[in-house]
Amino acid sequence: ARLPAAVRRTDAPALLVALQARRAALPAFADRFYLNLARRVSIGGTAGADQFDIYPCPDTVLVLVRDLVRTMNGATGSLLYRRAFARAETRAIFLEGLGGADNLVLHDPASGHGRQLHARLRFFGGPDRDVFQRKGKGGVRFRQGPRRAGRAFDRLPEE
Repeated sequence: ARLPAAVRRTDAPALLVALQARRAALPAFADRFYLNLARRVSIGGTAGADQFDIYPCPDTVLVLVRDLVRTMNGATGSLLYRRAFARAETRAIFLEGLGGADNLVLHDPASGHGRQLHARLRFFGGPDRDVFQRKGKGGVRFRQGPRRAGRAFDRLPEE
């Protein structure tokens, strides 16, 4: 769409400068927005059984989510999610199991993958019985139970 001729003559130069300034500021705004999103991350599972694998690394935490399909050889199903969270960006990772009997596996940092977790890790299971496995030694607590409804959209509507 074009500006009307009268508006273009009077306001086009100032509008052009303003739009160029906003465009130039966009990358910095996008970086701040990303860091805001990366600070506290929520990762949701599926309605079925999932496996959440957590690998602490020196400067990152690698999170894998797989569809949990139990086969005769013990293999798991397809990879649904994979992301490495940087120490400088992420403070908390919330894993939500939703439905199904989920597995949370925290792999040992001494097994060649790095150090202790740098981010707070919380796992919220669904109504089914979830399993926590620690591949290594101590330092982790696991409690069974659903996530407390902390926000308005987490609560069921009241009638």
